[in-house]
Amino acid sequence: GSISEKTMLNQILMGRNPLELSRLTVERVMDEAFPRIDEETPLTVISSILQHSPAVLVTKKGQVIGIITKADLLKEISS
Repeated sequence: GSISEKTMLNQILMGRNPLELSRLTVERVMDEAFPRIDEETPLTVISSILQHSPAVLVTKKGQVIGIITKADLLKEISS
């Protein structure tokens, strides 16, 4: 699963007390897992995925080796 800013903000907007949220387990709050891509995936594909997901997990031989967020992609494009 995953937890993002959007996940937490949605919980608060639905009326959940932030203090109450901090006491919950990850299992009770998490959304679906972030998509996984191979380390050789082109940035254009990652960019497309990030339009629908806040992050992408990068894998090598099936093992997660990193995470890319929208902020990371913007930093890469602007350098």
